[in-house]
Amino acid sequence: MRASTAQIEGPIQPTIFAERCVHTRITDASCRACIDVCPVDAWVIDDESLGIDSEYCDGCGLCAAACPQGAIISLPFDWSDQFENHSSVRLACERAGVDQKDATIISCMHALGMQQLMRLYRGGTRCLCFATGTCEQCDRNAVPGFPESLRQLNALLQSRQLSKIELRLTDRDHWRPHSDSAVQSGHASALSRRAFFGEVMIRSLSLRNELTGPIEEPPFIPPARLLPRIRQKDVVPCVPQIDSTKCNGCDACVSLCPQQAIELHATNRADALQYRLDAERCSGCGICVDVCNQDAVSIGRWRAQTQFVLLLKTQRCAACGVPFHLPATTKARRTSCAICAKTNHASNLFQVLDPNC
Repeated sequence: MRASTAQIEGPIQPTIFAERCVHTRITDASCRACIDVCPVDAWVIDDESLGIDSEYCDGCGLCAAACPQGAIISLPFDWSDQFENHSSVRLACERAGVDQKDATIISCMHALGMQQLMRLYRGGTRCLCFATGTCEQCDRNAVPGFPESLRQLNALLQSRQLSKIELRLTDRDHWRPHSDSAVQSGHASALSRRAFFGEVMIRSLSLRNELTGPIEEPPFIPPARLLPRIRQKDVVPCVPQIDSTKCNGCDACVSLCPQQAIELHATNRADALQYRLDAERCSGCGICVDVCNQDAVSIGRWRAQTQFVLLLKTQRCAACGVPFHLPATTKARRTSCAICAKTNHASNLFQVLDPNC
């Protein structure tokens, strides 16, 4: 899939890959991540569409960092790939007043979301030297997502006994000596010859203000798959769960999960099935929660996965004859599938036969 972008003057506005957005998949999606984080209320949502008002958007990129499905890309979307095998990275907010020759200029510190941080970590980054403006006076500081994302990531890394990402915040006046010391300390943990020479040179990957041509859709990787999982009990960002006392086996969550974090599988028994839950695939988009009319599905945050399967028993519907399944622990007797249980077939038949209806 390609998303085209016309020549842009002024701020770089985000590119939207509609197929990934939860609002494309279901009409009543509850996700409002992009809307809630936007400091200028540029996002517009109604019953028919979700989009950006270009007159208001200032290209801050906060919406891209907040989107759980990676459906929003704040260009250039692959900038973190440029730092592969670099243990220390110099970044600066575009309002910090740092020369683009001395750092990679990004729109806002809070445009670094969990996805971007994990990609940096996977590429070898262990120290972020960040020059910022006066965040307390900045109109983009309404939802300070970056510190919390970094805190959560470091807590996850610590739980897996992995080294954390060090953050060094500074301002323009103290930028050079502070960032130079970060680069020097990074040499000891450089991963390769390429990394060593890459740290010595000054990185300059400034954002472009004019873009033309098609933009390739980058692959989306759920957050938990960006880091090594050592044990099953490791903490992960998003954990899908199904309450067996509420589930009616309708398979709506299975059918609509964009990452196949909940799947239906056969077991060794011919008459038994099971739901398999894989937290490493979960993006936390919330579609499964939105479509479950039994409130049986939930998504836990920043915890270990404890439920991996939900055993099901197969029955045949007395009304339509179609096989259906329920959680194996269901004690109440059910003779109808989820659809027939909501449909009064006798009433429908009466309406067809009675001309007065």
